[in-house]
Amino acid sequence: MGVGTVLGLLAAGLNLAGMWSALALLSVWATVEIPWTTIGMVVGACAVVTVISAVVPAAFALRRRAVELASLRE
Repeated sequence: MGVGTVLGLLAAGLNLAGMWSALALLSVWATVEIPWTTIGMVVGACAVVTVISAVVPAAFALRRRAVELASLRE
């Protein structure tokens, strides 16, 4: 999750920097406003989905004894 967040922030930052520099070439001054609340909510939702998608399969896998799982063939 952390790697995806960092890569997403990097991609968004590069995109914003490119647009800001393009607007500067046109002599238009623009401020970059970052919606921290929205970013925090998205990161939180991604964290919840990540934890659920990791815990649910692990819970199903742990319902069976390890000895039974070791004897299964694929």
